Amino acid sequence: MALNWQTLGHPVYCPLSCREGAIRSPEQARQAQRLTEVAGSLVRLGHGPSCDLGRSLDKFRTVGEDLASLTLQVHSFAEASTGSAHLPASFKLGASPTPELVCPSDSVISQKKGSVRKVDADRVRWDLGPRFDALPYLDGELRAAFLNPEVLRLPVEKWPALPRARVHASPQEFLKLLQKWDAVGALALFPADETRADERCGMFPVYKDEEFDRLILNPTVVNSRMRSISRHTKCLGQGFLLTRIQLKKHERLVISGDDLREFYYTFKVSRERARRNALNVVYDSESFVNFSCWDPALAGRRVVPA
Repeated sequence: MALNWQTLGHPVYCPLSCREGAIRSPEQARQAQRLTEVAGSLVRLGHGPSCDLGRSLDKFRTVGEDLASLTLQVHSFAEASTGSAHLPASFKLGASPTPELVCPSDSVISQKKGSVRKVDADRVRWDLGPRFDALPYLDGELRAAFLNPEVLRLPVEKWPALPRARVHASPQEFLKLLQKWDAVGALALFPADETRADERCGMFPVYKDEEFDRLILNPTVVNSRMRSISRHTKCLGQGFLLTRIQLKKHERLVISGDDLREFYYTFKVSRERARRNALNVVYDSESFVNFSCWDPALAGRRVVPA
């Protein structure tokens, strides 16, 4: 079986035990059965509504393009390595007839190169404002850092060199999203010259389902300049423990994997923490005159949202 290639030590020719008609080993039989069951599940899901696939739907829609792109990349790799002495012959062109290639179109290739989605405000669900106070559940250094992230800042000489994060949206479309935040009291404005331009956060959406996207904040740069506090992660529940539940033959286990809707959007934060989450997009303050978060002291200044 093809999955054995690495286990067999990257053979140049297919071993007799792996050729068509050879008797399967117990492990090969188990792998074949597992793949059959997975394929059966996919076929079964194919008869239901597409919305049942949730965030997987977007991946299924592009699987053909992904395979075509992979074929092209493998072929390019084989061409580039034809003269290399460090790769097995089976990886090089000329060892066997070249397969017919189904190359993706130029539009597909360009989509793959710029595959990060852009913010579409209409696909972002933000109905809840900041209502949850996490402070009663925090203590010590974690509580202090939640209130003011600056207590974790590293010396400048320990800052890694990283590119600035980007907000993947047009200024006009992102302004529509900021209106949603403002409507529920989740928007703050800061003078641009009071935040570090190289530390401002990026933002991009990921596909959630047919109706909505999930927003991802990208604080990579500012995070890299802060110490991390990881001791609390050891207290988190581990999902793999569910696999150790033992059931009797007549028993069935039903589990809900639903998230708390928009939970992270509802945290109350200090102004210092909001400043740490300032986004890498700059507006004239007059763009926010009709927003509830407007402060007349910002008039005539450039501002960043958080």
